[in-house]
Amino acid sequence: MLLFLVFSVGFVAADTGPKPSAFVEVNYEGLLVEDGSRALMLWCWKESRVGDRDLYRLDDSIRTSFVNFSEYDSVKNCYWEMSYSWPDENCEKGVCSFHYMIPSEFKLAVFIPSLNETFISNSILRNNFDSTYEMNIYSDGSAIIEETTPFFNLFIVRSFLLAISATLLSELLVWLIFLKRRGLSLKILWKVALANILSISILWFVLAVAINAILNDTFMIWFILGELLVIIFEMFLIRYWSGKQFSLLASGIVCLIANILSIFLGYVILMIRFMYG
Repeated sequence: MLLFLVFSVGFVAADTGPKPSAFVEVNYEGLLVEDGSRALMLWCWKESRVGDRDLYRLDDSIRTSFVNFSEYDSVKNCYWEMSYSWPDENCEKGVCSFHYMIPSEFKLAVFIPSLNETFISNSILRNNFDSTYEMNIYSDGSAIIEETTPFFNLFIVRSFLLAISATLLSELLVWLIFLKRRGLSLKILWKVALANILSISILWFVLAVAINAILNDTFMIWFILGELLVIIFEMFLIRYWSGKQFSLLASGIVCLIANILSIFLGYVILMIRFMYG
């Protein structure tokens, strides 16, 4: 039941829950930096990865300058080095955005073209699923990053509502075909809709955060586990609410097909967003 909804500055996946994100506003001497700066996160690795060039994309100036960067942290007993994949982002209108695979603690390196200089912040924890920060850079070379995450996140609420609407469209279509072929009452669709709303709600606001924290942002494991949990939850609940008018196997197969359709639909939406903005 994965459905990618792409809007605003990023995208979310419906039935696998929202993905972690971080947005950092960058200021230099109190003024917003808007000259096309680039940024990347530094992670604290237990073992140094310097020299493992196959893991790095050296297609921009900031990554090239950090390919051999390694700073040992004696307190944490780890090495501050650049990430092996993304995030490394162009910052738009003074805001650098990061999605997926965001560590629970990081430093931010920002390259400002007009100054031809890179600045590294202090380390900071990511305490929220969707976080916002402010990084203030000073002429003496120091850089301080602080969290500014608001208590109420309108972005995630809007994402959730859009995800439910789009997911129900694909889910109900599959169940409609199944019920018609079996000659069963279409009133069951109301139960299907309710089961989907419950599963999405639980996964977005409970399991998504829990799984993400436990698995330390391992997206693929999170993706597979989330999908399995949703399918199992819905196959039992829909069959029970429908008065067991069809077998558990049939319920599971329909839920699986509905998930696959949502994945395909989500991929199409994602590609449209990337192609046409």
